[in-house]
Amino acid sequence: MMNMASGQFVAAIGVQYYSRYPHAGEYTEENAEVGIEWGHGVYLSATPSEIDFVGLRAEYCEPYRQMGDSFSIEIREVLSRVENIRADCLGDAIDEAMKRYQSEKIVLDADDHRETKYIPVKNR
Repeated sequence: MMNMASGQFVAAIGVQYYSRYPHAGEYTEENAEVGIEWGHGVYLSATPSEIDFVGLRAEYCEPYRQMGDSFSIEIREVLSRVENIRADCLGDAIDEAMKRYQSEKIVLDADDHRETKYIPVKNR
């Protein structure tokens, strides 16, 4: 990637794909937000010819050098819903939410889907 303000290149480490829906509103495919996120970045030169791409791959891409016919990919979904709970204080409201959830009075389902991540898992 490149920082458009400085022209400096950035190698993103720990990149993950995600798709999520807005906090409020209708949850449709057309309303989904898709993107990438990463753990941290290595800031490089603004001149591509000065960047050691081979060295970067050797240092940071080890999990992706795996070869074979089978790879382990974790698929992680996030479900979320906002519940309005009457209580005297925040702690009581959290306790009541936990109680309702654990007793299955609140059950999250496909309508509560907010995000999906696809994460490579290093084979041991």
